Amino acid sequence: MSSLRRLRVLAFLMKDAFKEFRKNDPLRFGSSTAFFTTFALPPILVILTNLLGFLYNADFISYQLIAKLQDMFGQRGATQLYTVLQNIQHIPTHWSYGLLGMLFLIFVSTTLFIVVQKSLNELWNIRPRKRKGIKKLVKNRAKSLAIILATGFLFLISLLSDSALSYIGNNLNQFMPTTTAFV
Repeated sequence: MSSLRRLRVLAFLMKDAFKEFRKNDPLRFGSSTAFFTTFALPPILVILTNLLGFLYNADFISYQLIAKLQDMFGQRGATQLYTVLQNIQHIPTHWSYGLLGMLFLIFVSTTLFIVVQKSLNELWNIRPRKRKGIKKLVKNRAKSLAIILATGFLFLISLLSDSALSYIGNNLNQFMPTTTAFV
């Protein structure tokens, strides 16, 4: 294949890719998802810390979540998320306020997953079945909540495995100081 022909093929592919890019409008989907994530992330964190707090120390869970988020968002982003998390958790805790607050947080956090699903369906030209009603809505929200709970479970497993590795490393260090580099 000659160089000129390769350039023509490349130009055609680039033109076609740009046309598809403009047609799918991924910047709009990406920006709307990022904007909604800004409001959905704190409720997700509150749900995870409250649920994992039943199984493990809630303060430790909060600290570990913020430490992991600091790796992703940097010091300032993690500090802002921590402030929001603390402010949400210090709201008066009458059972009715707590229940309404938790339902609202679940609504906000599960809506993020529905937004992402709709965006991906549109980008990939997937036409979902046209079923409407409360049953479909509850099913979609339950799936989204299951994803949040699965994420929390995986985070808890990660914390427990980190703790176990740290414990093993400390004990091995007492007997064989050179082995801690391998743990």
